[in-house]
Amino acid sequence: MKKTTSSVFWLLAALLFLSAVCDRKRQSPTTEAAERRWWDAALVPGYRSIDSLRHTGFIRQQYDSLRHLAPETPFSRSIPFEISGNYHLFFTHNWAAGFAALDSALAGFSEDEQRRYPKTYLGYLLFAGDMAYRLGHYTQANELYFRAKRQSDRYLPLCDRSAYTYAIAMVLYRQQAFEQSAGFFREAFTEQATCGRVNGAIALQQQEILSNTGLCYLRLQRPDSALAYFDQALRYAEAHRDSLSPLSMQRIRGVIAGNRAAAWLQLRNYATAEPLLRYSLALVAPAVADPGFGQGVRLNLAALYRITHRYTAMAAELDTARRALDTIPDAVNEQKWNDLRAALAAHSDDALSEQAYYSRAEALRDSLNTVYRVLASVNVSRQIQDKERDMHVTMLEKSRRFDRIVFGLLAAVIVLGGLLLWFILRSYWHNQQNLEKVKALNIRIRRQQKELDAEAVRRQKLVMEAVIQAQEAERTAIGLELHDNVNQILTTVKLHNEMAIDGIGDREVILRRAAQYLQQSINEIRSLSKRLSAPTLGKISLHDSVAELAES
Repeated sequence: MKKTTSSVFWLLAALLFLSAVCDRKRQSPTTEAAERRWWDAALVPGYRSIDSLRHTGFIRQQYDSLRHLAPETPFSRSIPFEISGNYHLFFTHNWAAGFAALDSALAGFSEDEQRRYPKTYLGYLLFAGDMAYRLGHYTQANELYFRAKRQSDRYLPLCDRSAYTYAIAMVLYRQQAFEQSAGFFREAFTEQATCGRVNGAIALQQQEILSNTGLCYLRLQRPDSALAYFDQALRYAEAHRDSLSPLSMQRIRGVIAGNRAAAWLQLRNYATAEPLLRYSLALVAPAVADPGFGQGVRLNLAALYRITHRYTAMAAELDTARRALDTIPDAVNEQKWNDLRAALAAHSDDALSEQAYYSRAEALRDSLNTVYRVLASVNVSRQIQDKERDMHVTMLEKSRRFDRIVFGLLAAVIVLGGLLLWFILRSYWHNQQNLEKVKALNIRIRRQQKELDAEAVRRQKLVMEAVIQAQEAERTAIGLELHDNVNQILTTVKLHNEMAIDGIGDREVILRRAAQYLQQSINEIRSLSKRLSAPTLGKISLHDSVAELAES
């Protein structure tokens, strides 16, 4: 029975496991945000193991076991490098190893993949820039920040660009460029305000941005402006406390109280500053907030005790701060602690200790000033602006070269077009001239043809008139000839014939004489016929003779 129950239990467990696996596969992420949420949720136990075990062995094993449940993407391939970067940032402080891991993560994204994973790639650029900054490779850090700005401007909406703007503001704050830093913090707040619905992460960062803006004005010795931003940060956090955890609200109240106390110290309102410092120390524990901030609050309280001449309380706070500094060193707080120790030794008339503390404070101050000068020389905002200006100049030069090429081509086209138009117009002009000449020639030819035709008609008319006159003269002559000669002869022949018929005279003589007259008449008629006939009468055809006869 126990064996059967055990078998059923393991069968159910196997089914549940397969169901979970299938469910994970069904939930395979398809977008950058979904993929990030899937992996973050899946690796929660691994991240917790880093906190407890202080190594990445377990989370790497967990990652290897989860790889087959989601499609392989540039993001999933970059997760081990991200884990390594976070581990070195928070636990080993091996900035070189962290930077190498993030550099490997960045190398895994092609241009197209940078567009598909804009927020992830931007985050790695900013993370790598922070690591390079911690290594003192400021030029390289600024180059990464410049790439981050281009990534942000090209692929991200205004809401998501706040991550870049916030990172630049933090870098400028570390570089002592507080005025510029405040401007970037305000810009980051405005950008993130466009995100719409405010969740816990946005509320936490927005109040932090307001508080950091106040810190910038505090460092610029403008405590009134600083207090206004600190109060605004607290109001913002209180307005969104439902989306923030109680622990987060405790830390926020403690940090803002410490910052407000620092502003009141600048205003020399020590009565208002002291309770705020005590309240801040009560809320801000090392496990909750940045230990360096807690050290700074305690040193501010010690400075207040010095100003109000409460040296015993001052010594107690300095001793507590010393233990914290021995645990987590901080150069700025160390220099401030040595200054206060020197003042305490001076109050105790311990000149030797005073000199020792003062010397250490001066050495730290010189070291920090050297760092600040180096940082000021590589001001990230200025270098990014310079790079943008150089890039803009390069683009303008390319545009100018392109414009010159276009202008040259356009000029060539215009010249060629002008030449072509000139040739066309010239050809048209010549054609028009030739056409006018042809028209004039045709008109002259037609006029000459008309003149020739008119001359031919005139000549034909003259010929016809001459012919008609000749014919009329010929007819007149023929008529006269027939009337005066032939007619008389024939009349004589008729008379002789009548005489012969009537028996008058010698008939034979009369008939012979009549025959002679007839022969004479025939000769006359033949002579007239010869005069009327053309010399070529026998040489032309019958058709021509008939046509000539018809025309006449």
